[in-house]
Amino acid sequence: MTKRVLLTAGLVFAFAAFGFGQNQNTTQNAPPEGTQVTKRETSSVVHPKNAPIKVTSGVIENAQKKLNDAGYNSGPVDGILGPQTRAALRKYQGDQKLAQTGRLDQKTLAALNVGGVNELAAAPADLGRGGKAIGHDVKEGHPVGAAKAAETGAKNFGKKVGQGTESLAVKTKDKVGSGISTVGRKITGAGETTQNAGENTTNENTDKNQGATNNQPDTNQQPQK
Repeated sequence: MTKRVLLTAGLVFAFAAFGFGQNQNTTQNAPPEGTQVTKRETSSVVHPKNAPIKVTSGVIENAQKKLNDAGYNSGPVDGILGPQTRAALRKYQGDQKLAQTGRLDQKTLAALNVGGVNELAAAPADLGRGGKAIGHDVKEGHPVGAAKAAETGAKNFGKKVGQGTESLAVKTKDKVGSGISTVGRKITGAGETTQNAGENTTNENTDKNQGATNNQPDTNQQPQK
């Protein structure tokens, strides 16, 4: 058991030493890709940037539908982020107390509850960026900066996962509600058809009974002499 632990520790230190050696070949003060310098001392401290969310034409279409349904005229639902859609976004963002960028940024996507799949897809990149920042800050001798980088990366990851999950839940709820409404309309329509058929049958039977009654002889009539 002790040999296994020592072997594992040796492998970890070997890989760490190899990674440190590889890092020494890079530019000393250049921050890793996906990070930005937040403080400069004798060496740099970096924090992870928020990973971007890919906005596809499908996401734009969903946003346009939501905007139009909410009374913001975003124009035709064509999946194109044109001038009219941007204007509608700015108006919506202003009403929601968001930065009026005219773009489908993370906060706007969350407010509209669209792009959930894309947010979830972008979330792992935040952990990767956080890991890069941690490694850089540790190498530069900034453990406090590394701890903050870890917190920032985890925070960005958590926000995307939370907002993406909520967006998908709302989308599923809307679909289920729409499906139930459709079924309800069909049932109501079938009920009305059945009721009308029943009323027509009742009226026909009433007419037949009345006709039969009129054709019966009058038993009280006296025979002619």
